[in-house]
Amino acid sequence: MLQSQKKLLKEIWMLKNFKQLSLIFLIATLFTACSVKEPIVVPKESDIVELSKKANDDFINQDKATNDYFTKYFKPWDSTKVSYPKIEAMWGQSYKYKKVYLENHKLASAEWFDKQITNSNFDEYNVVPKKAIMLKNANVRVLPTNSPMFYDPTQPGEGFPFDYNQNSLIKINTPIIVSHLSKDKAWAYMESSIVGGWVEINSIAFVDEDFIKEFKNSNYYVSVKEKFPIYDPIFREYVKVATIFPKKENQYIIAKKDDAQNAVITYINLNDDEVEAMPLAFNIQNRIKIAKIKMETAELYP
Repeated sequence: MLQSQKKLLKEIWMLKNFKQLSLIFLIATLFTACSVKEPIVVPKESDIVELSKKANDDFINQDKATNDYFTKYFKPWDSTKVSYPKIEAMWGQSYKYKKVYLENHKLASAEWFDKQITNSNFDEYNVVPKKAIMLKNANVRVLPTNSPMFYDPTQPGEGFPFDYNQNSLIKINTPIIVSHLSKDKAWAYMESSIVGGWVEINSIAFVDEDFIKEFKNSNYYVSVKEKFPIYDPIFREYVKVATIFPKKENQYIIAKKDDAQNAVITYINLNDDEVEAMPLAFNIQNRIKIAKIKMETAELYP
């Protein structure tokens, strides 16, 4: 009886963890992301094969899911402005009324927050929105500054690395729409398909309809390795898993900027083991491969 109960409990535990494994896999292959501080329980490597075998390869219509994904992925380029109400876009300014510590472990002053709020330039919100693309992986900040914000660093679970000015990460080749620039023009307030916030101006380039037409060629590949370098011909970025690359003939598309901050199509070479055609088949081999990549890099979000 005891052995049967142990077997049943193990089966329940494995199914619970398989839901998490499936979530990680879908995040990596359907390319969603979020910024949360709560950790996800990751199955041990020895469990991955067994859990992957239990999945139904046909539980999702991948063609439909992929089409739905790309509709969302390119939504910023189909929009005329950033979608958030202005008051919602300004939510980060509420930190002024909390006890926030800076990198020197001293309380941020009202003057420090006033400086960030003034630089945010929200009088220009959605006045002249522009479509753009990410030129590299970048931090998405709550306020237009690289200065971190902490709660009381003497308390457990606070202080470094829990930076409350870090909203998320965004990958190279991601379509975005920009509502406006900061007063110092060093930052752009943008929205992608999944996140909004401030990115440094040197991480983006503005796109026109010709660029969009060439980029959206319906022949998309996705990176299946983590942190490999790309060149054009000099070093451009370390690519994260689940980054999208349109393919034309035998090369892959990324953007670079001209002197006016406008995006220009450029082509790079990638190795066959670094990318695969979309959609990536939901089968045992790919489930194991993607899950192992995420475990090895200890990064649960692409």
